[in-house]
Amino acid sequence: MTTSVSLEWLRPELDRCRALIAEHKSPKRWTKSEGGRNELVTEIDVAVERLLINAIRQRVPDAAILSEESNPDPSALEQDTCFVIDPIDGTEEFAAGRPGFGISIGVFSRGRPAAAVLDMPAHDWRFESAVGAGARLNGEAIRLSPVGALDKARLAVSATQYRMDSLRPFWDGVGVAALIPTPAFTPKFAAVLAAECDAALYLPIRPRRTAIWDYAAAAQLLSEAGGWFGATNGTDLLEALPVDFSGGWVAAPPTLCDPLLALAQSFRDDPPSRAP
Repeated sequence: MTTSVSLEWLRPELDRCRALIAEHKSPKRWTKSEGGRNELVTEIDVAVERLLINAIRQRVPDAAILSEESNPDPSALEQDTCFVIDPIDGTEEFAAGRPGFGISIGVFSRGRPAAAVLDMPAHDWRFESAVGAGARLNGEAIRLSPVGALDKARLAVSATQYRMDSLRPFWDGVGVAALIPTPAFTPKFAAVLAAECDAALYLPIRPRRTAIWDYAAAAQLLSEAGGWFGATNGTDLLEALPVDFSGGWVAAPPTLCDPLLALAQSFRDDPPSRAP
């Protein structure tokens, strides 16, 4: 079966999710073990996931669902239509009362991108895309940065990596207009899509696991806006579609892809000394 390339029908449910988030300023929370790490989960992660899955089941009953909390089986991607959901990306940010969290939904048709939505409630940003129809922010077409030189680029980077003493010489010599430490995964993409940053870079050092539900929507949105998401070795991650990825990555408009990949290569060729 096929599903509509538009996800406009999910907007009322996303509004309900926003209301639920607004009502729970101090949600119950616990930890789960995932990929050898302890991950924070809140009752809102579970509640938002339930709302979204129920809406999808009503609209597209035959669709497969790949979701972080309750349906993490990657074989769902082999089905004709698969919704990939991260109910709250940036749970630690949400639980701490900070704005860097989002609701992520990517749709794939036989393993290929079809549509996406990334909702950032605290910013009142709703990014939407469909293959061949471009990407929009709150209904307006997204235009990525035209900047083509690193010395003019505002670069979203990992807040954790930015604070690492061993990386200070690298950051000091990177030669960009501004480094903007940004926690969590999707907020870095959101900053690029909303033109608050020109590109994003995550270095291949002590990298956190990036799962498909983290990037499924954000990568589609960036691609439809004309940008590129890939590993620092040049692999197109939206094309390769790994279920888990633990390396460095770049999210950028075409004008900054080559300079950032070259920067990442220089990092790999001459990595900083690292404390054991």
